[in-house]
Amino acid sequence: MYVGFSIWRTLILTLSSFSDDALGVLIAISEKHSKLVEDHSLPILFASLPDMPPSRDAHQDRARYWATLRWLSRLCIPAPLFETLTVRLMTKLELICSSRHQNADRDPELTAAYAYSILKTLASVLELKANAGHPDVPKYIDTLLPRIYLTFISMALEESSLNDGKLISRLLPIAGDIITTIVRTQTAR
Repeated sequence: MYVGFSIWRTLILTLSSFSDDALGVLIAISEKHSKLVEDHSLPILFASLPDMPPSRDAHQDRARYWATLRWLSRLCIPAPLFETLTVRLMTKLELICSSRHQNADRDPELTAAYAYSILKTLASVLELKANAGHPDVPKYIDTLLPRIYLTFISMALEESSLNDGKLISRLLPIAGDIITTIVRTQTAR
C-alpha cells in the first residue's frame, strides 16, 4: 500500500510542472477508479488552492492556482469527483467572498478575479457534463443553486468595501451561466 501511495504522490507532485501527461494518466484512472483519484489526488490539488487571492506581484502563485483549477476542470468530470469539486469550490468561494475573512489591504480586483476563476471552473465542467448528457447534472438544482444564491445574497447583505456591488456585478454573469446550464437539464415534471 505504501508503494501505491508513493506513486500517487510522485504523480501529483508533477503538478509543479503542470505536466499534461500526468493529467492524462489521472483522467484515465478517474474514468474507471474515481475513488482512487478522489482519495489520493484531489486533496493535494485542493490544498494547493489558496484561501485568499495572491498579491499582484505573486505571478507564480496566480499561475499555480490557474493551473490547479484547469487540472480540476479536466479531472472532475465523473459524478463522484464533480460532487467533491462543487462542495470544495463553493466553500472556497464563500470563504473568499465573505467580509469576515477580509482585511483592509486586500485588493478587491484580485478577489473578484479569483472568485471568477472558481465559478468559471464550475461553469465549464457543468457545461461539458450537460452537453454530454451526464445524468447527475439535474440534481444540482437542489444543492449547487441554493449555495450560489445564498453566497450572492450574503455578499449583498454584508457591508464591506470588497462587496460594494462591483464584486457581485462581475460574478453575476458566470453564476448565471451555471444556473442556466443546470436549469436547462431539468425535464418537465
